[in-house]
Amino acid sequence: MALPADLPDHASREVEEGRAESRNSLIAGALEAELRRRDTEAIDRDIRGMNSDEEHRRESRLLTREFGSADRETRAMVDE
Repeated sequence: MALPADLPDHASREVEEGRAESRNSLIAGALEAELRRRDTEAIDRDIRGMNSDEEHRRESRLLTREFGSADRETRAMVDE
């Protein structure tokens, strides 16, 4: 894997100044965080797309009606 020349130098300074355990852990952690962010972004995009999916909206309304009484019973039990 090739990195821009300034990134390993910057990572080395982070290690030297005690802000990172190692260059490897710093770079691996940054990559993991970026991949998690991208995964979350994709999930959010999919969820937003569900708002315009008429089949999903129809099914959601049906489930709301079918489980409405159970939801009310649960709320009443929690409030007691």
